[in-house]
Amino acid sequence: MVTNTSYNDVLARLEIIGLNDMVFEKIISAPDMVGKLKPDPASFKAALKHTGLKPTEHLMIGDRFEKDLLPAKELGMRTCLVGSQSGEVDCSLNEVYDLAEFMIKSVCLGA
Repeated sequence: MVTNTSYNDVLARLEIIGLNDMVFEKIISAPDMVGKLKPDPASFKAALKHTGLKPTEHLMIGDRFEKDLLPAKELGMRTCLVGSQSGEVDCSLNEVYDLAEFMIKSVCLGA
């Protein structure tokens, strides 16, 4: 996860939507760990470096295309837009509360 939110706030927000932090390999809090906020690509590059995986093996989920998804897409990551539809992303979710079910299905299907 790459976020502009502080690490402690991320944990609280994940709990609200029914996920725990173990769903994510790593949570990269841009203000706490990188010092540059999205859309700066530094946080996304930190995620790629951490995993050592190809960009196409990452999925960036966000609610703002320009800030969350465009920088990830430019690095080759897959993208998922929350709250609206766009032909510029790989998938879309209607609302953040769909994220838990989406993540469970993705893990179970190996997507």
